[in-house]
Amino acid sequence: MCAKTLQKEFDDSDRAAIEAAYQDMLASAAGVQSEEERELVDRAFRVANRMHNGVRRKDGTPYILHPIAVAKLVSKILPGDAESLVCALLHDVVEDTDYTLDQIKQEFNPRIAVIVDGLTKIDRIAESCDTKQTLNFQKLINTIEDDFRIILIKLADRLHNMQTLSSMSESNQKKIASETTYFYAPIAERVGLYDFKVQLEDLAFKYRDPEGYAEIERKLQLSKEQFINRINNFSLPISAKLKKSGMEFSVSSRAKSIYSIWRKMQRKNISFDEIYDLLAMRIVFKPKEGVPEKTQCWFIYTLITDIYSVLRDRTRDWVSTPKVNGYEALQCTLLSKSGNWVEVQIRTERMNAIAENGLAAHWRYKGDNYAESYAKLFELLRAQVTRVRSVPYEGSMDFVSNVHTALFGGNIHVYDEHRKRYEISRQATVLDFAYEQSRYTASRALAARVDGALRGLNSTLRGGEVVEIIAVRSMMVSSKWLDFVRTQLARSCIKQQLDEQHRLLAETGKQWVANACGKKGAPVDEEQLKAVLPHFEVKDLEELYADVASGNISMRLLKGSLRANGLREALRNNAISRLHWFGVGNKKSEVVTAEALAVEVQQSPCCNALPGDDVCMFERDDHTVVAHRTQCQEGVRLAAQQANRMRQVAWRPSSEQRYSAPIYLSGRDEKGLLENLFRSIATNITVDVHKVDMQSDGYSFRGVISVHVRDVAELRVVMQAMSSVPGVLKVMRVLSQPA
Repeated sequence: MCAKTLQKEFDDSDRAAIEAAYQDMLASAAGVQSEEERELVDRAFRVANRMHNGVRRKDGTPYILHPIAVAKLVSKILPGDAESLVCALLHDVVEDTDYTLDQIKQEFNPRIAVIVDGLTKIDRIAESCDTKQTLNFQKLINTIEDDFRIILIKLADRLHNMQTLSSMSESNQKKIASETTYFYAPIAERVGLYDFKVQLEDLAFKYRDPEGYAEIERKLQLSKEQFINRINNFSLPISAKLKKSGMEFSVSSRAKSIYSIWRKMQRKNISFDEIYDLLAMRIVFKPKEGVPEKTQCWFIYTLITDIYSVLRDRTRDWVSTPKVNGYEALQCTLLSKSGNWVEVQIRTERMNAIAENGLAAHWRYKGDNYAESYAKLFELLRAQVTRVRSVPYEGSMDFVSNVHTALFGGNIHVYDEHRKRYEISRQATVLDFAYEQSRYTASRALAARVDGALRGLNSTLRGGEVVEIIAVRSMMVSSKWLDFVRTQLARSCIKQQLDEQHRLLAETGKQWVANACGKKGAPVDEEQLKAVLPHFEVKDLEELYADVASGNISMRLLKGSLRANGLREALRNNAISRLHWFGVGNKKSEVVTAEALAVEVQQSPCCNALPGDDVCMFERDDHTVVAHRTQCQEGVRLAAQQANRMRQVAWRPSSEQRYSAPIYLSGRDEKGLLENLFRSIATNITVDVHKVDMQSDGYSFRGVISVHVRDVAELRVVMQAMSSVPGVLKVMRVLSQPA
C-alpha cells in the first residue's frame, strides 16, 4: 500500500531515527525477555533494515520505520510473542524486495514463513472479473486456517498505514479508506480490538469525507470545556458513593468517536446538536476476591441508578453473556441532573484491558495463555468461513461479500409499525426486512420509516428499530436490489420476481415494438430486430422487448438503429475505449465530460444521485457508467472491492435528461394540500411528478413524492416550493444510508 521511492544511502540522522524507533519498540515489548527471543528479533530487524536500505516512503521517511511501528503495535496485542514481532518486521520484505520465503524458512523457521506469506499481497492476477483488492481480501480471510496472528498483524499494518495516509494521492486515499471501512474496521471489532476499530473508522472517515470529519471535530472541540464540566458534575456523586462502599476504582470520560457521531446523524436524520448521548463515562474497578465480577458490576449499577434515572431499554449486559469476540461490560444510559443523557460503562480492570487490547489482556491479568483465548475465537471464525465456502459463489468478490455478512453478522430483533417482532440477520437491510414481512409489499417498496426517520431500501438495520415499509403500486422490482440485499430469502424472492416481471415486460414491449415499427397490417420483421441486438448489448429479442417496455431502450433509439445498423456500435466502442483512460491511479487521470466521451451516465437507484451531487463513477461490465453519491453504502462497497472500475467523468445536467428524486414531506393535514403542492411546483418549474405515496390520519400527513429533475439545483427549487405550502412542516430529500 505504501508508496516507496529509492533514494541514496541514509545519512546519520536517518540511522539515528531508525535506531531510536527500534529501541522504543523493544521497550514496549517487555514480554520478550529471553536472550534467545531477543536475538531472533534483532536478527529480523537487521534483515529488514538491510533489505529496505535506501528506500523511503512517499513522505520522505525511511521505509523501515513502518515495519518497526507495526511491530510496536503488535507488541501490545500479542505481548511476549517474539515470532509476531519478527513477522511484523519482515512483513514487507518478500513483497517489496528480493528476499524470499525460502530464505525466511532457512534463517528463521517455517511458522514465520507461513505468517509472512499470509501478509504478502498478491501482485499479479489472472484474467478474470476479480480484482487485486478482493483477491487479497480472500487470501487474508483464508489465512484463518493457518495462523490467527496473520490477521492481527495485518490489522496493525493497516492501522499504521491509515495513520500515515496523508502523503498518498486523493484517489488512493479514498480507495484505501473505503477498504478500511468495509473490511478492516469490522475485522478489528470481530476479534475484539475495539481501540483499533475506533481509530480505523475515524481515520477512514477523515479521508472519505474530509469536510464532514472536520465539521464534527470542530464542534466537539468547541464543546470540550462544556463536556468536561458536565461529566465532572455528573461523576462527583458517583465517585463519592463508590468511595463510601470501599471500592477501588477509576473514572474516565470521553465523547463518542467522530465516525460514530456521523453515523448516528445519518441514521437518525438529525443534526449534531440533536444527539443526546455524546458523552460516555467509564467506571473501571478492581474486583474484590471471592465475589463474582458479575455481582460486583451489578452492585455498582444499583448504586449509580439510585442517583440518576436510567433509560431501561439502553441497558446492555455483556457481563452475563460476553460478546463472541470476548468483550465484557455492563452498559447503561443515565439522565443527569442537568437533563443530559450519559452512557456509563462498568468494567473490571481485566474487562477494560480486553476491550482496549483484545484477548491478549488475559496474559496480564490471569497469567492465561492468550494464544488459547484467541484460538477459541478463531475456531469459531474458521467454522463460519467453512460454511461460506460450502455455498457456491462466483469469484472472489462474491466470496468476500458472503464472508463479510457471515463474519460480521449475527441476528437482531426489529419490529414493524404494529410492534410485531421479527428476527433477522444483523447485517440485513430495509429491503431484507420487507421480504421477511411480506413478499408483495417488498416488491413495491420505495423506502421506509425507521424509528420515524425516512431511510433508503439499502440502509442497514439495527436491533430494536421499528420499521415501516413505504410501498407504492407503481414500483417495480429492480435487479440492482440483488447488489445490496443480504438474506437468502430476499435474493430468492427477487430473482423469482425478476423472472416474472421480465416475462410480462417482454410481452408488453413486443406489442409496443409491433405498433411502432411494424408495417400496417403486417408483423414487425424480427430478422431486422435481431441484427441490432449487438448494438444494445442484449442477448435475444425477449431481452430487447423487456428493455423497451422498461424504458432502458427508447423507441426513438431503436428506430434510429434499425435505420443506421452498425453506426451506434462503432461510436460506442470508440467512446468506451477512450473512457478506459480515465481510471483511478492512471497518470492521465483528468476529469472529462460524459458528452465528450459520448457516453450516458446513469443514476444509481440505491442512492438517487443527481448531477451536482458529490459522486463517484463506476464502469459496469456492459461499459455503462453509473453514478453513486460518495457516501452511498453501495458506492463505498464498490470502491472497496472494485476500485479499478472507478472513473473520473464530469456529470453535467442535460436539457433532455431527467432523473428520479424522491422527496419526503410531513406536516399538518389541511384541505387541498396535494392540490396546493402540485400548484406550487408547477408555478416555479416544469417537472414531472411520477410517484405519490401520501398518508394522513386526519390531523397530520406524511409521505413521499417522486419527481423527475435535471439536477440538484432544480430539486432545491422544487423542495423550496413545497416548503412554502401551508401545512408543510418538513421537506427532505430521500437518500440512502451512507456507510
